Amino acid sequence: MAIFCHNSPSLLAVLTCGHCVYSSEHGGFAKSVKVIPAMNGENSAPLGTAYALGASIGQSWIDN
Repeated sequence: MAIFCHNSPSLLAVLTCGHCVYSSEHGGFAKSVKVIPAMNGENSAPLGTAYALGASIGQSWIDN
């Protein structure tokens, strides 16, 4: 599963809030992002889990 969105129907994409993948206070981009679709509660992963292959965020969000 990838967070990148390249206008290709063959890639799966996850859209999330910028603070989930980037924090200037913690050194920039997250070292890993675990995706848990349909999570409902602390120990719930009804559809399994996957790790992101990459992340992208707008430069204007980083600058502010």
